[in-house]
Amino acid sequence: MHGVPRKAPTEEDQGASSIKAAKVCDLQSQVLHFHHNKMG
Repeated sequence: MHGVPRKAPTEEDQGASSIKAAKVCDLQSQVLHFHHNKMG
């Protein structure tokens, strides 16, 4: 709450965020690949 430092993320939180990041990267690469093929 107010004045209390945010606790360090738990391993579960870190795992979820890393999975989310991986999905975003994968999605971006797919979109770029598709766009590149479409342009070619």
